[in-house]
Amino acid sequence: MIALIAVREKFTILVARLNNHLRQILSPAWLMLITAALVMQVIFLWFISGDQQHAVTQAHGHVGYNFYKKNSIWMSPTLSYYVAAHPFYSVRGDPLTKLGSKRPACPPKLAKPEGLDKRRLGRTISPISNTLFNFSTVRTQNFTDLSQAFPVNDTVGYGVVLGLLWKLTGSLHYHDVQILQILLYLLSLVLVFQIAVMLFGSTSIAWWCLIAHLFFLPLIALNVQAVRDVWAYYGTVLLLWGVLRFLHGKNFLILVLCGIGVALCQWVRPTVFLAVLMVIGVLVLLVLLKRNSWRKILICISCLGATNLVIFWLPFMTYNKVAYNRLMVGPIGQDLLEGLGEFENPWGFELSDEFVATFIGQKYQLQYGTPEFDDKAKEEFLIAYKQQPSLYWRNIFKRLPNALLPGLPWLFPKESPFAGVHGWQAKIKAVVSSWSVFWDFMLRHVYIRLFLLLGYVGMAVALYRRNYVAVFLALAIMIGGLGKLPSHIEYRYLVPFYWVFSLWVGYLVAMFIPKQNT
Repeated sequence: MIALIAVREKFTILVARLNNHLRQILSPAWLMLITAALVMQVIFLWFISGDQQHAVTQAHGHVGYNFYKKNSIWMSPTLSYYVAAHPFYSVRGDPLTKLGSKRPACPPKLAKPEGLDKRRLGRTISPISNTLFNFSTVRTQNFTDLSQAFPVNDTVGYGVVLGLLWKLTGSLHYHDVQILQILLYLLSLVLVFQIAVMLFGSTSIAWWCLIAHLFFLPLIALNVQAVRDVWAYYGTVLLLWGVLRFLHGKNFLILVLCGIGVALCQWVRPTVFLAVLMVIGVLVLLVLLKRNSWRKILICISCLGATNLVIFWLPFMTYNKVAYNRLMVGPIGQDLLEGLGEFENPWGFELSDEFVATFIGQKYQLQYGTPEFDDKAKEEFLIAYKQQPSLYWRNIFKRLPNALLPGLPWLFPKESPFAGVHGWQAKIKAVVSSWSVFWDFMLRHVYIRLFLLLGYVGMAVALYRRNYVAVFLALAIMIGGLGKLPSHIEYRYLVPFYWVFSLWVGYLVAMFIPKQNT
């Protein structure tokens, strides 16, 4: 009887908390903010050119289709060959290829040749193809030859997400995952608000952080595209929210659920793991500095490590052992080799998946995306590194400015107006040549870099005011986005982690607003 009363009391408290959260979310301020976020995403979805809306890789599409049809995460050589033999339509330069658009399709003619060209097959399942394939054209086909492992360049997570969505909708179109990502972004706003409250102890500061978050335009531009990179944002928001929620209370169940959610996001975008390691490092530092109860922090570290091990690493290593007879695989060699080609070099290397695929493929007759391919790429990198080690470190230092102050890709033009243009006068003339290019330049080169600079100032102010926990945790998330610094930097690698700058911009703006602690 006593146990029943205790359960009823806990249930009553839970219902009261949920009711309170719903009242807050349904308040006029929240409704206006969520509406603004939705409108901004629709605007970016509408205006970003098809060239920038990178399709999911063909490999993820294959996994999604096979998961939809057969509940399998293995790939079909027959389907791979069909995609190679029937390129559907090009992403680049075609406004009709916006994700979610429909194009007439030729009837599929499926025929597997006797001697399948593995080198050609490797190119078709790699992420270097600039073609979209409408899987609805093979909706009625059942591929039984599910014997091909996923390329080592990535994990199967995004393909499984596609497969689950296609099971629900039956559409086999990419706009399903775009809609899902827009909804996840709207839900993340609630967590970002609570993160700011727990970091700064003020709802007024948290509101300014949330408004600044809406104006972090690169995140919105990335979120509306059918790419896996933005899932690192969902993972890091869950990570920071779960850790702070546990440190501010003792809700162990929430911490466990957040750890599981982070590991699932890691399946979609493995770069989340570096942020997990950095956050664990900050927690260890807090123990050494005795900033909090060491028992609670030790529980937090153990929970994050255990959930990550069980949900990601054990299944990941099992899959690798079955598929490749190795516990660990990845594109480390390919990334390092490509990184040598980002700037001028004596070997003629280029920062391009296509270049490395051709270079290693022709030299060693190996299939792109296999462990053996990456092994040879690593050997080629080591040969070049031993010849000129200083060039590798020079490249890293040359990447730092773009890593600390990254810009957006060109949104409206199909290619940069600076292509083939040299000198400041010529570049200024190219920028003012049209209004679209001018505003594109303001967004890419001026606005976002000013936003980040304000964030750095806000971080310095917080450090001056000895808000060490907030500074170190935010830095841990930010540094998590620099995992690709040894190879090359793209904005889509950084943006999912640099959302923490919105916290510092909001914190800085709130300094000039009359304080209203709650």
